[in-house]
Amino acid sequence: MTGFIAMEVGVKNHYGIEFPAIEKLATKAFPKLELAHPLYQRFPREQVGFRLASTLLHSIAADPDRLDVVLGLQNLLILKIATCDIRISRLRKAQNRVPRILAQPKYRSGGAAVKARSTMLKDLRKGIMARLDEIRQLAYLWRCFGDGIAAIYQSQHALRHLLYDDRYQVKQTAGAIYGKEGFGHEYAKLKQGIEMGVPVVMSDLTNIIRHGDLCALAGPDPVPLELKSSKVTGGRVARQAEQLGKITTFFEQDEARNFRGSIRIIRTEMASEEVDHREFLNHGIQQALRTGLWSGAPEPGLRYVCYQNAILENRDLVYLEIDKWATTSTWVTPLGPELSWLPAYPFTLSMSPQNATLFMQEAFGIFVLIDLELTKQLFKNLDVHCVWLMDGTHSMQICRDSNDLMKGAYRVSECLFDRVSKEFLSLSWFVQERSSIFDESCIPVLTEISPEEIIAKHMDGWADAQDFYKHQEPKV
Repeated sequence: MTGFIAMEVGVKNHYGIEFPAIEKLATKAFPKLELAHPLYQRFPREQVGFRLASTLLHSIAADPDRLDVVLGLQNLLILKIATCDIRISRLRKAQNRVPRILAQPKYRSGGAAVKARSTMLKDLRKGIMARLDEIRQLAYLWRCFGDGIAAIYQSQHALRHLLYDDRYQVKQTAGAIYGKEGFGHEYAKLKQGIEMGVPVVMSDLTNIIRHGDLCALAGPDPVPLELKSSKVTGGRVARQAEQLGKITTFFEQDEARNFRGSIRIIRTEMASEEVDHREFLNHGIQQALRTGLWSGAPEPGLRYVCYQNAILENRDLVYLEIDKWATTSTWVTPLGPELSWLPAYPFTLSMSPQNATLFMQEAFGIFVLIDLELTKQLFKNLDVHCVWLMDGTHSMQICRDSNDLMKGAYRVSECLFDRVSKEFLSLSWFVQERSSIFDESCIPVLTEISPEEIIAKHMDGWADAQDFYKHQEPKV
């Protein structure tokens, strides 16, 4: 790998913190726990690395001007992700050899011995596939720290636009950095930017940034940068440049036409500052680690159930706790360190360093319970009518007058509603923020309205929308 083998990766030279300082931070961030049960760890050999990365990330969050630590953390991520790339490459080669072996004539001749050998090879291939999934998950977890770097400097609302392609589909995940052509050039530009005092992150070290090779994070919005070490041209390069141009224009003008399948998209400021329950949840997680199970409600209609995975040998304990609070109108969301977490705010920042690393290890799990009927009442208190859809795309439909949708109606995506669960946001704040769209002071001023933007009647099916849970069992 050009530029990687020769690159020094050391705590003293590149992480920006000497060993004693790291140990001091780690001691504070990872207090000793009195556990009710031994902790399960999916990747026990990676725990030291996870702790180091989490310590570095939270030191950046505490002091964003420490760009030397930003580079140091990325050096660590390069080393860890490249190691995953090497292991994946070797396993793929082994996986591809199995069908060729089975295609040999001697495996078609029959006989008990041949059949046993064939079965063994097929089992081996299944084992390789399972191992590939494990390493891909590990690479995803390391990139969660890269997501954390980006989220320290930029709003998650802006970063989420870098996850999708021009059809509003999630772009393909990052490719291998080991053996990547032009990696040395990208790394040199990364160092150059940081030396100039600009926080920069390598896109391939994140899950959320899927446009450009690098992303500058200093300005009001992220700036993805496409670096080309050669004069390669073609349709793919042109499409990438076009998509980057549209995203940049959207960030600069706060609106875009014919953007990702929509006639017009407008970006507006939030009506109020976000309110979250992260401190409450982090305390609850610590309780669950000590006792095995914890349940708490930071406000009416919202409850967290945290459990240590060791007690899953008796799953009834967890489900009994959920059943104690759940009704037919309760929306239950299980949370785990999975790719589906995107595009929410990274758990590597919302959780304490100790909780985040144990969450990555799947030492504990979380269920979030939201009372949809109570949420409807919260909307009603603000003179907003809410219907729960949960149809795979939209979570709810809200309007001022259910008998006349032309007075204003709006649908909220499931992805947006998921933020309450995944980002541990206040439910009442979420309701207030969504309701503000009907306030005259929050209505954006539109210029040059085209005929296709004018709606003369409500959308088909909107007037007949009904709460989904009145016709089916609650979803878990």
